[in-house]
Amino acid sequence: MSLGGTRPLPRVLSLLAAVAALTVACGGGGVRIAFRPQPGTRYEYVVTVHSTVKTQLGDQPAQNDDEETVLRATHTVLRSQRAGLVRVRVQLRTPGGTTRTFVVDLDRAAQLDAIETIEGLPAQVFGNLGVSEIFPAAAGAPPTRVLHAGDTWRIDDHLRLPDQGPARFVGAGRLVELAVVRGRAVARVRSATRLPVARRTELRQGQVVLRGSQATESTTTQDVSDGAVEDASSLSHGVFDVSLLPPPGSKAPPVDGRMVLDVRSTVRRVG
Repeated sequence: MSLGGTRPLPRVLSLLAAVAALTVACGGGGVRIAFRPQPGTRYEYVVTVHSTVKTQLGDQPAQNDDEETVLRATHTVLRSQRAGLVRVRVQLRTPGGTTRTFVVDLDRAAQLDAIETIEGLPAQVFGNLGVSEIFPAAAGAPPTRVLHAGDTWRIDDHLRLPDQGPARFVGAGRLVELAVVRGRAVARVRSATRLPVARRTELRQGQVVLRGSQATESTTTQDVSDGAVEDASSLSHGVFDVSLLPPPGSKAPPVDGRMVLDVRSTVRRVG
């Protein structure tokens, strides 16, 4: 590699440092890539979500909705792993300036424990967001043990989700490769997960009950030094039974139906 005028010296030194870090990390034949940030650390992302929803209720014709949303996400680390949990505040902003805030908790093993909404408008304003869009590092979080390229692991997390309560997040992950991207030593992880959905939403006209499951395949590139996500992409497919329940006191019968949801998303670090 030439160190001539074709590339600024600081960039070359940064690249060499990343290669050295990757070499040290893999010196024993493996690497640890658990999410372990310092309190106060902030990460900025652009999140693009494209969703297609097909809904059929009662004897009505099926309705199709197609939507693409671009969000700006700010992740701020509130509590370090040394205190027991890693707690991260996730703020998602629409182009119009609307903000929804989540708090994400990870346990001592850096596995997802809970995602909670603490403020902001209802979920409908932000489209069909899932774990991969809110906090991509948790979509197939590796174990804290030393991993080698090609290693696999099981995902089996009991967690709390917004508007739902307890759920079991299951699947499998795989460390695809180790590389250097934009001067950072990174690990690429692929995962396939399934999340059950059992949600009841109160409306003025009654209640909406949603039951089913959502399967997601994702690829995540994480910084080896602290586990932060550099970029991610995911494909989700969900099939749900839908029930529209009348308000208390009404003699109207419930309306049952079915909803099929497909979501494609990308997450890119910009700061």
